[in-house]
Amino acid sequence: MNTSAQQRVFILLLLAACTMLAPAQNAWAREAKVFIYPFEANSNEDVSHIQSGIAALLPARVAVPKKIIVIDPDAQRSLQPQQGKTISLSDKLAQAKKFGADYLVTGCITKLGSSISIDIKIADVTCSREPAPVFIQCAGLDSLIPEISKLGQTIKQTIEENPAFASYEPPALPPSSLSRTAPVPAAMAAEKTDRTKNRAPAAGQLEDTEPPANRRPAGKAPEERYVGDPAPLGARNRPGSLFASAPVMAEYIRSVPLSCLAAGDVNGDGIKELLVAGGDEIHILRFNGKTLAPLEVIKAGAGARIVHIDTANLNGKAPDEIYVTSFDGRAANSYVLEFKNNEYVSIQNGQPWFFRAVALPEDKTLLLGQDAHLNNPFGGDIYSLAWDNGTLRRGEKNKLPGGVNVYGFTGADMLGGEMKYLAFTDSLFLPEYSLKILNAGGKKIWQDTQALGGTPNFFKKYMFANQSEVKEAVPLRIICPLVQPEGKPSIIVGRNMKKGQKILKELMNYNQGELLCLVWTGADFEVNWRSGYLRNFVADYILEDMDNDGSKELCILSSTGGEIADRAVNKITIYRQAAF
Repeated sequence: MNTSAQQRVFILLLLAACTMLAPAQNAWAREAKVFIYPFEANSNEDVSHIQSGIAALLPARVAVPKKIIVIDPDAQRSLQPQQGKTISLSDKLAQAKKFGADYLVTGCITKLGSSISIDIKIADVTCSREPAPVFIQCAGLDSLIPEISKLGQTIKQTIEENPAFASYEPPALPPSSLSRTAPVPAAMAAEKTDRTKNRAPAAGQLEDTEPPANRRPAGKAPEERYVGDPAPLGARNRPGSLFASAPVMAEYIRSVPLSCLAAGDVNGDGIKELLVAGGDEIHILRFNGKTLAPLEVIKAGAGARIVHIDTANLNGKAPDEIYVTSFDGRAANSYVLEFKNNEYVSIQNGQPWFFRAVALPEDKTLLLGQDAHLNNPFGGDIYSLAWDNGTLRRGEKNKLPGGVNVYGFTGADMLGGEMKYLAFTDSLFLPEYSLKILNAGGKKIWQDTQALGGTPNFFKKYMFANQSEVKEAVPLRIICPLVQPEGKPSIIVGRNMKKGQKILKELMNYNQGELLCLVWTGADFEVNWRSGYLRNFVADYILEDMDNDGSKELCILSSTGGEIADRAVNKITIYRQAAF
C-alpha cells in the first residue's frame, strides 16, 4: 500500500472513531422540555395582568439554547384556567406529559392590596418525587420582575441538577494532599425482632462519597473535608475543642425520612433511650457506648404527621412521657405516649399544641405549648402546660419577642446583661430562618454572618380554604448553654447549604450540612469544633447522656439521600465530649 492510500485509510478510521465517540459524549446530556402551566388566581382582585406578565416573561428566563426548551407558550395560554378555578397537580402533570415535557412549572397568585405572593411548584414529570416549592412575595409590580428572573434561574438550576440533563464534565481528581480514611464502621447490632427489617446495611456499604468544593484562601490548610470522613483536617479541631474529632459510631436506618431526635427513659428501666422520629414513625433505640440496638418502632395513628418529639417526666409516673407534636395539614393533632403494661399507649389525644420540653436548672423541665392556629400554626400564643388530674392544662402565657416560635429560640442569659434570646426568625419576604440575638423587647443585638441554620424540616399546611398546600419550615435546634474550660459560653447549631447554588436555599433543598460548636467572644461567635460535612443535610441534634456514663454525647441525625417514594436512608452519628 502506498503512502497516499495509507493516509486515506488513516483519515477514514479517524472519522469513524470520532463518529463513534460523539454519541457517547452527547449521551451525558439531552435537552430538557419545560411546560409552564398558566398560573392560577386565588384573589378577589383581577390579577389577569400578572398572569399575562408571567406568561410573557418567564419562558425567556428559563430557556437555554441546546439545553432547555420551553414548550410552545401559545399552547400553554390556551389552557388559561378560569378565575377562581383550581386544577389538581395530577391533571396538570397529565397535560404536561401529553406535550412531552420533562418538567412542569405551576403556580398560584394571591394579591392583597399592593402585596403579591405566588406559590410555585417545580415538578419532575417522569419521577414520583415531591415537587420542589418556591415562594415569591413582593410589595408591588415593580419588584415582581426581578423575582421572576430569580424564579427562572431556580428552574434552570433544578433541571441542571438532574443527571439526565447535566452537561458532561470529566470527574476532577482529588488533590494529592487530601487522603481519605476508612469509613466509620457501623455497629452490627443483633437483630432479634421483625422490627429491625427496615434497617439499612452496615455503614461500610453506604459510604458517603461526594467531596465538598475545596474552597479556601491561598496558602491556608484546607478547611473542608470529604463527606463522611471522620478524620479532622487542618485546624478543624484545635486544642480546646469541646468534642472529639472522630465519632464513636455511625449507624443507618432505612425508613421514612426522619427529622427529629429526643432522649429519655421512656420504658422505666432507669436508662435513657434514643428516640428518632418523622413522618408517621418513632424509632426507639438503645446506645450502650459503642453500638445502637433497636428496641421498638411505634407507628402514629391515621392522619398524624410528626413535626417534633420530646420526652419529660412531668406527671409523676416512673417512665418519661413522650410528647409527640403532629399536624394534619389543617390543625395540630398532637398526643402524649406513656409506657404501660409493656407497650406504648396514648394518654392524651387530639391536643391543639406544638409541644416543646425546655430544660431548666436543677434538672427541672418546663413544658411549653404553642396554640397551633389554622393557616398560621406558628402565630399562636405560647403557654406553660402542666398535668392536672391526668389532663394537660394551659398555664401562664409566655412573653417572647415577636416573630419567635416555640422551636426557634433558647435563653441566652450566659451572654451577660439583660435578658436575651438566641432565636431563629424568618422575614416577611424570605422563608429562610436566620440566627439572631434579641433582647426581651425583640430588638436585634446581633445577627449571624456565617449562614447558620438552613432547615430541611417542614410540615404541610393547607391555605386559602384548603385549596393550596404549602410547606411550613421548622427551624433548627439551638443547644445552649455550654461552657468551655476557659469559662467562655458556647452553643451548638447546624448549618445546611446548597453547594454553589445559594438561591435554592429558600427551597429547603440541600446537598451538604455540618454541625458547629461556636464560642461567644463578647462580640461574635467563633468556631470551636465542627463535624465536617455530612451528605444531604443535618436534620436534628441533641446533647444527652445516653449511656449513663456521666458525660453527655452529641447525637446528629442526618440524611444520606437514597429517597425512593417515601423511603430514605437516615444516618445517626454520635460524638463524645473531648477529654481535657
